[in-house]
Amino acid sequence: MNTTSPRPGNRFRHLILRLILCGLALPAGCRTLRTERDQREIADAYYDHRLEEAAARSRELSAEQQESTDGNALLWHLEAASINLDAGHPGEARRCLDRAEKLLYRYDGDGSQLQFPGATDYTGSRSERLALHLLKGLCYLHEGSLEDYLVELRRLRRSQFNYLLNEVDPELRQEFRADQPPPAMARLLADTRLKELFDRSQAADAYTEYSRRRRPGLSLLLNPLGFYLSALGYYFDNDYQEAAIDLGYLLRLDPGNELFRRDYVTLLKLLGDPVPEALTGVQPWPYDPADQVIYLIFAEGEPPAWEDRSARFQLPDQVPADWRFSLPTLPARSGGRLQARGGGNVARTVQLADLGEILRDEFWQLQFPQLAARTLNAVTAMTAAHRSAQIQLATALAMPDYEGKELAVLAARLAVEATSRVTVNQREWRRWRTLPRNFQAAHLPLPADRKLTLEALGSDGAVRKRWQLELGPETQRALLYVREISGQYYLRTYESME
Repeated sequence: MNTTSPRPGNRFRHLILRLILCGLALPAGCRTLRTERDQREIADAYYDHRLEEAAARSRELSAEQQESTDGNALLWHLEAASINLDAGHPGEARRCLDRAEKLLYRYDGDGSQLQFPGATDYTGSRSERLALHLLKGLCYLHEGSLEDYLVELRRLRRSQFNYLLNEVDPELRQEFRADQPPPAMARLLADTRLKELFDRSQAADAYTEYSRRRRPGLSLLLNPLGFYLSALGYYFDNDYQEAAIDLGYLLRLDPGNELFRRDYVTLLKLLGDPVPEALTGVQPWPYDPADQVIYLIFAEGEPPAWEDRSARFQLPDQVPADWRFSLPTLPARSGGRLQARGGGNVARTVQLADLGEILRDEFWQLQFPQLAARTLNAVTAMTAAHRSAQIQLATALAMPDYEGKELAVLAARLAVEATSRVTVNQREWRRWRTLPRNFQAAHLPLPADRKLTLEALGSDGAVRKRWQLELGPETQRALLYVREISGQYYLRTYESME
């Protein structure tokens, strides 16, 4: 959101316009304005383990907004989808995801040029859009439709590659060192005026902390979640060549990840392709990761919150400014893991994707430079208006006395006062609050007796939750999805006989 304070002369026009718009809307009924408070109430119920209450309330909001094409409608559909899936209502979750997809199609793909989102409409982050396909795929799995699940994974992959090839800044496709700022921030810091604005914004501490944690290599905007789940889909299809392509990108994102390394080497050996020299010491899995396998997905935590920042500053030769904006916060991860034991094999989940880090990458590489540029433009524009108002005042004062001069001078003084300071409000509260922050993955061979012990481990390695599972005698593959919510664990088991 990016707004500047209207001049007094425009306030009456704004008020009249709003009254006209409200009058036009009355015959069609009045749509309730949903706000941060509504989301907070639903999220509080969700994280307090009142899932049914949160599910019912979120469904109401999604249904209420199903015909809306602006505002925060997308947010309510996404929240309702994840909450209802976690509450065990996959049909309701898929209905909400369909509404979200329909809205995104209007925003991105129908070409009508009638539904382009406005500056204040919520359009979701790239990671949220990828997660939509993940959740929709899980809904299909719950309904026993493996083929539809695989379709969603292919759509996820296509979305990731479209982003990689067509949308992301080409500079972000190049590898960079950890001590180098992201390209957009590098350009910002090289611009004298933007650099001064940044120095006075009180955001430098958050950026420094982000830079300290940022890994070298490819940008985290190229989300590991999309690549690994795509590879998982190709495992299901026994398409090792395509799975290997996804794993190649994953290794560029996280070269030290043991799951990615062993998966990649295993697939190369199955394909008869040479193993890169950097991976010659990596042991392949002693089984085919595509057949007779149990896959584990562990989803935990809560995504970053927004922290409001306020800065009052004055750039040289410019009017003073009040700037309000929001930064993503990043609490520490829980450090928990998922462990499975069966048939003499043990598997523990390893890090797959930290959406908190990814969303921070998105903020600093894409959003903050744009916010800063818009703020500078607002300051520059108000300064120009202020100088024009001062000229008008000087002209009015210099005029010979005439009837109405007093009013003209008063109006000119008011214009000078109204343009003497600029307010830029870019505060943000909207985020998909019930989306997991952290995703982990692992796999192990399907035990011959189909019996499995699944355990949720705390950061100290202690067992927090244990399940004794026995899969169906004809099960060929299984996916176990565990969602951790405020220290409690919810298991969904998906089995396939294909």
